[in-house]
Amino acid sequence: MFPKEKRINLGQEFKKIASGKNIQSKYLSIFIKDGTGLTRVGVAVSSKNFKAAHQRNRVRRIVSTAFESLYSKLPKGKLIIALPKKEALGVKSKDVLIDIESALKKE
Repeated sequence: MFPKEKRINLGQEFKKIASGKNIQSKYLSIFIKDGTGLTRVGVAVSSKNFKAAHQRNRVRRIVSTAFESLYSKLPKGKLIIALPKKEALGVKSKDVLIDIESALKKE
């Protein structure tokens, strides 16, 4: 889990960042907006896509682990939100990590 200063927690912030640039990948929709200071990451998991709580928790863990591994390679001073797609449920964190790297290269 990211330390508090590297996470996006408030719903208001999520809404502001969702108006930023949208990048679609195989397993995620990623929203990026310019910020100040540290790069901060948030993972929002929809109960519409993942009905059971254990599915939402698993997907959140997979995506968070991938972002933690990539944190040093992420662009500095950005605010990033990741919305997992249904396809992310059956994969390993390493697959999501590769997917994030390729999506961020498109940015």
